[in-house]
Amino acid sequence: IRIICFEPGNIATDFAPRSMRFAQAISPTSPYNEMRAAVERAFPKMCPTAMPASEAAQVIVAEMAKESGPLRVPIGPDAEHILKIAQHDDGAYEEYVVKELRFDWHPSSGGATHRRSKD
Repeated sequence: IRIICFEPGNIATDFAPRSMRFAQAISPTSPYNEMRAAVERAFPKMCPTAMPASEAAQVIVAEMAKESGPLRVPIGPDAEHILKIAQHDDGAYEEYVVKELRFDWHPSSGGATHRRSKD
């Protein structure tokens, strides 16, 4: 038995429009509005070009035909880039997300910060 974790980047499907429905009744002052806006700004920078779904399917089928291989299989150049950064350490990934994508996922009104303390 082989286990494979496919980690897709931006694939040209209607996944996001169908799956990413946001509550309409969220208060305009909710800290989640700030986080949602940050996601909307960061996503196009992270995944500028969508891979055709047929190409993603070919990657999956080809990998499944192999008797052995890696546990994690990124699909698309954006996924490869993000996973390469994440493999260094959490700090490198966090720096990429905050500095390059300008995505701070913590609402400012909650007093949280995206910076980790150096232990």
